[in-house]
Amino acid sequence: MINRKFEALFDDLLLDTRQHMEQNIPCDKKLEWCHRSCLDYWKKLKEQVAMQPFANAREEIDFFRSVKPMFLGKLEYYALLMQFHLFCPVDDPARAAEYMDQEISKIWRFRDHHADFLQYLRRGDVFRDGEYFLRCRQGEQDFVLNRIYDHDHSLSSKMDGLLAQVNAYRWYEDFLRDKMGEGREK
Repeated sequence: MINRKFEALFDDLLLDTRQHMEQNIPCDKKLEWCHRSCLDYWKKLKEQVAMQPFANAREEIDFFRSVKPMFLGKLEYYALLMQFHLFCPVDDPARAAEYMDQEISKIWRFRDHHADFLQYLRRGDVFRDGEYFLRCRQGEQDFVLNRIYDHDHSLSSKMDGLLAQVNAYRWYEDFLRDKMGEGREK
């Protein structure tokens, strides 16, 4: 659930990406536009946070647990879709199915590797939120997205990057399963 303070901005991002995907243009262009929109909205989010700093630790935790991972998760999701469209051998159904199986296996390995953290989130635990979702100093992150769009350590917590990846993989797995279902219907 995303914080109401940022909900309209995220809704606008979803609307923009949906409109891009409905355009009658090649898929790679659609995905490029979606990725660009995500970058633009990430910039807007950072500007909004700079103009309206967190009032207390609870707001900060909420931002890094609920808000930032949704925005960066969408950015990562569109990067995954661009990778899929570059590397999935769509002209060969058997190889495409194998590629998608490998991608789903990669997601499950990621989940297995981070099972403790995912269990913490599923249970709705909060006892480690201060450690996981308050801003940290440079070098403290356990999981860092090595992307050029998320290098500002003043707007990073220990686990927000991991949670963004969790979101991206959840959406990507849904996409893959839909694609796999389409393949079986043919």
